[in-house]
Amino acid sequence: MKGLISLFLFFTIHSISAQQFPSENWYAGTVTLSSGEQKEGVIKYDLESNSIQLNVDNKIETYHASQFITFTISMQKEKLLRSFYVLPFANTSGYKRPTIFELIYEGKTSLLAREYIATRNMNLNSGFYGYRFNEFNSPYNRSFRQQYLAFNLFLVDSNGQITPLSSKRNDVVAALGDHQKDIKKYIKEKKIKMDRVPDMADLVAYYNNLTS
Repeated sequence: MKGLISLFLFFTIHSISAQQFPSENWYAGTVTLSSGEQKEGVIKYDLESNSIQLNVDNKIETYHASQFITFTISMQKEKLLRSFYVLPFANTSGYKRPTIFELIYEGKTSLLAREYIATRNMNLNSGFYGYRFNEFNSPYNRSFRQQYLAFNLFLVDSNGQITPLSSKRNDVVAALGDHQKDIKKYIKEKKIKMDRVPDMADLVAYYNNLTS
């Protein structure tokens, strides 16, 4: 439960707005290379290029996803330990390549995520900031583009089969497969949002309890 609470706080904070995104910072952590060797240092990750940089004694080492198995970073401010794993995943052309996923929830069926920076249009007249700017008859443009942290979610079963999830309820229920009636009831009762990472972690945990 503590892990889900920390997860909720992290994804709530960073889904609203961020002047600096997690992938832009360095974090104390460890990496396990494909050879089995473990290294400690300060890590910066890049999911777009599927690579990490490791700073050991002020020496920067770069590793592609094909060169390591897993890495873990500690976000001290958020008091959160985040774990990432490299798994083979097919791209749009069907070719499988080593891809970095973050482990959100671990079970017989696990929940994975890949973060990315998205952009949305914001209108200052919407009242999002607590009051309406047009009350001041501002001559300035009241709309702007805001970057925020977003996540693509995936299920992975005990055989390592990875299934991308959409933000549609019926697609998520179908992806889980079994106990669909119970899952739909749980989604309705708990008001689960398919595009919210903590909600989906809660749903996958519930699904694993049903199948255990």
